[in-house]
Amino acid sequence: AVMLSLTLLVYGFLAPIVGSLADRWRPKKLVLIGSAILSLATLGCVSATELWHFYIIFGIIVPIGIASCGWPIWAPTLANWFVKKRGLVMSLGQVGGGLSCTSGMIAEMAISKLGWLHAYFVLGGIVIVVLVPLYLFFFHSPPTK
Repeated sequence: AVMLSLTLLVYGFLAPIVGSLADRWRPKKLVLIGSAILSLATLGCVSATELWHFYIIFGIIVPIGIASCGWPIWAPTLANWFVKKRGLVMSLGQVGGGLSCTSGMIAEMAISKLGWLHAYFVLGGIVIVVLVPLYLFFFHSPPTK
């Protein structure tokens, strides 16, 4: 519970900062940096030997990656893509956030089948193999006109 609370607290503080960075930088750049941070932090959990290592890596560094490739970037991008039915599109975008909660089930399955050490390799690999190509090929943020 402490780990989840720390993760959500750090994410909550970072979301407005990342959102303002998205106004100044290219959102695609932030998303790719965030994906790299998220993946490397997840893979970094393999080297954790003490509980406080997890607090630093998973409680502080992972939310940096999540904020940088998550809703603070997607919300303005979707708002720029869609003018008509913007409310529907934004709500559908939030479905992705809800589906990301299934990562807990994937993590649990990976841990029970492979052990916690190898599970972090799988989870970090999923970010690299799935998110990065999706962002590279499908993510673009046209300016509003």
